[in-house]
Amino acid sequence: MQENIIDKVFIIDDKYEEVLPVIQALAKKGIPTIYWNGNVDTKPEYPLSGIRLVILDMRFSFVTDSHTINTNLFNLLKNAISYENGPYILFIWSKHDNEYLEDFRADLRKESEIPQPYLIVNMEKNKFMKTISEKNEIYEEIASTLNTANNIEIKKEILDILENVGLSDSIERIKTKENAVEELMDTLDEKLKEANALYILLIWESLVRTSASKLVNDIASFSEFDETWDNNIKTLIQHLALANAGKALGETAKEYIINAMSSLNHMLPDELWNQIMGQHIDENNFSFINEPSIIKEIDNNIYSISKTNTKFIIKENNSDYTSFRSLSQINEGADKQLCEELYNLYLVFLANSNSKLLCEKVNSNCIKKPGGLYKIDNPEFSGELINSIFKNNANINTDNISLIKLDISSSCDYAQDKLKRIRILWGLMIDQSCFSYINNTEDIYCTPIIKTNDKIVKLVFNFHYISNESKDILEQSEKLFSFRELLLTEIKHKLSTYISRVGIINL
Repeated sequence: MQENIIDKVFIIDDKYEEVLPVIQALAKKGIPTIYWNGNVDTKPEYPLSGIRLVILDMRFSFVTDSHTINTNLFNLLKNAISYENGPYILFIWSKHDNEYLEDFRADLRKESEIPQPYLIVNMEKNKFMKTISEKNEIYEEIASTLNTANNIEIKKEILDILENVGLSDSIERIKTKENAVEELMDTLDEKLKEANALYILLIWESLVRTSASKLVNDIASFSEFDETWDNNIKTLIQHLALANAGKALGETAKEYIINAMSSLNHMLPDELWNQIMGQHIDENNFSFINEPSIIKEIDNNIYSISKTNTKFIIKENNSDYTSFRSLSQINEGADKQLCEELYNLYLVFLANSNSKLLCEKVNSNCIKKPGGLYKIDNPEFSGELINSIFKNNANINTDNISLIKLDISSSCDYAQDKLKRIRILWGLMIDQSCFSYINNTEDIYCTPIIKTNDKIVKLVFNFHYISNESKDILEQSEKLFSFRELLLTEIKHKLSTYISRVGIINL
């Protein structure tokens, strides 16, 4: 497995001596571990996030009822890992043949309050460690001393007491088998090859950690590490804050820290790109889908939906089922409800992807940069925009439309605190029922579908409707979210191209 792709490991096992060799072996690989013996008084204060590998002992008692065993394991996972933890791999770790695994898998899928593992690996302890019986020297020394006693009954009674408190003539020690951890990692590697998507995400996450660490090291090395270091680097941090915010920089520590971190954000992509380009990819470990599609199992049949430039294609068990340009064109022989379910599944997947790529959540009402999208209540102006954006507004339900405005001001004006008026581009936020009515003209800009407030929408702007307003008015408006620089730059570019078009200048 790629070195350090796993940042930290959470081990849950009531027998520390059985996992100590694994903890030590992982430490040699540079992989930190978090250990919990499963007791209530030692459980984490709050469930942890960012855990990518959990090693869970299946047997914490001599109970043989699978339901009782699973209930206990689910409680352990719930207390150990946050529901927002994200993807992780679960090692089921046991000294016995894992006859309970299938019941565990089935019951785990029903647990809505436990983060679901993206990969479950069954690992038998006996394959990686062995129990060695050694002579107990303390017991032998006591027994030898008692041999000099005249009373045999007293000797036997003392030895019985020692055995009752756990001191016998032999000690069982846990020893990791040779190359056990390497085999454990190899097993994980093989399983990850079966889950390419997870493997790729973990590689990228590892590269991000490495990039951030290297950037911190580089920044820290700008000054000699002596008694002047803290002052000099703090000066650098303040310069970074000023570079990001310009004259708009406030005087509080929070303003300086946030803006300095924002400057570090601008530096990170270059370092990350260097790490990505230097990453060795063994192409034999990865496979890609020849025809990308979204898959769902319905009534024991596997359905897939994909989209070409002109139509949606649905397959049933890898055989063509139906195709359509819009839901209204579904063939009579096809199950319309099934097609709508797959179509909506595809749209949700695409909308979520676009939202993550193109939009930013609102963290506060404080305006620091352009790209903010605001919802406005103005029915008369909304009606005017509807007439200019849609080719046939007679069939449009205006309840599914919201008036919006986009801040397209210059970033440098924000940084230099030169904004006297905010530049506004007006548009509409529309739902799926209106998509097919949008005018396809040069003055209309339509975003890809995105998801906001659990609704799939498009944002449509008309380049004829540009205005400006005071910053105070914008701050009082309802901010929905912000466009990332990538999308905002494209809109500005299209707007600039439209405004500067030459057109007909002679008779």
